[in-house]
Amino acid sequence: LRLDRAADLLRGGDSGAPVEPKSAAKSLLMQRVRSQDADDRMPPSGDRLTPEQIAKLAAWIDSGATIPADLAAAPSEANEHW
Repeated sequence: LRLDRAADLLRGGDSGAPVEPKSAAKSLLMQRVRSQDADDRMPPSGDRLTPEQIAKLAAWIDSGATIPADLAAAPSEANEHW
């Protein structure tokens, strides 16, 4: 799953699309950032998102999860993040 490219953000990975535009409540990404389960949470380790960051993410998804054109293009090579 890659979240750094617009196309992948909506297509998703093995678990499906991480974002369902206009529905933060149905978006897997929101479920993961809000999860208290260590096996399901995002990020998997380190600092959690703040309530303010989670609210901004939810608002962005609820507004349609649009990505500005200048941010839609991302690097094509994959990085091992985790």
